[in-house]
Amino acid sequence: MDPSGGSQDSFTAATAHMGKDGMVILDAIRERRPPFSPDGVTQEFARFFASYNVATIMGDKYAGEWPRERFKKHGIRYEANAQPKSDLYRDLLPLLNSEQVELLDVPRLAAQLAGLERRTSRSGKDTIDHAPRGHDDLFNAAAGVIVEALALESRGGVETFDFITGEIVDGWDSHGCEWRNRMPYNGLFPGERNAKGQLTSHPARFINGVVQASSE
Repeated sequence: MDPSGGSQDSFTAATAHMGKDGMVILDAIRERRPPFSPDGVTQEFARFFASYNVATIMGDKYAGEWPRERFKKHGIRYEANAQPKSDLYRDLLPLLNSEQVELLDVPRLAAQLAGLERRTSRSGKDTIDHAPRGHDDLFNAAAGVIVEALALESRGGVETFDFITGEIVDGWDSHGCEWRNRMPYNGLFPGERNAKGQLTSHPARFINGVVQASSE
């Protein structure tokens, strides 16, 4: 994801998954061009991620704390990507050249990829970025999710499980939580309730293979 404040750059989001043949497949990509309301787009993209059963997303760390705070209100955990976008592009280009990635047929995405430039500083360090007055917001979102999907696969992927029995589940688990496509629906486990229907514990959220308690 590549957040934006709504005045100059686009606000973009993307999802991807690993295919059975080891190819990274870009599932969907979204772009909202300025001007727009950051809160409105955050809500829209939160629904977009929820439709893919995504509870945790990664994005540009230079956007500060506001994406984390706004997505949290919609039940989405936002994590800042430690990699600069130049490193993401560097890691992605070999995958593209070896045909390990299946992109979407989106003209703006292709144009932003073709518009990237490699520059070498006086210290000898290479950076990859868009040309002056160019844009890479759409490609940045795609690169981030593709590289992260491959990294997640190399770490063994994410297992989903019934956090009461520890068994891999699909459908409804023993705690009454609905699972879809082997993921908890919207990533949220219901809190415990007593006989009067009052909450006795806070809900728990499934994040990257770990059930975490929530104070919300």
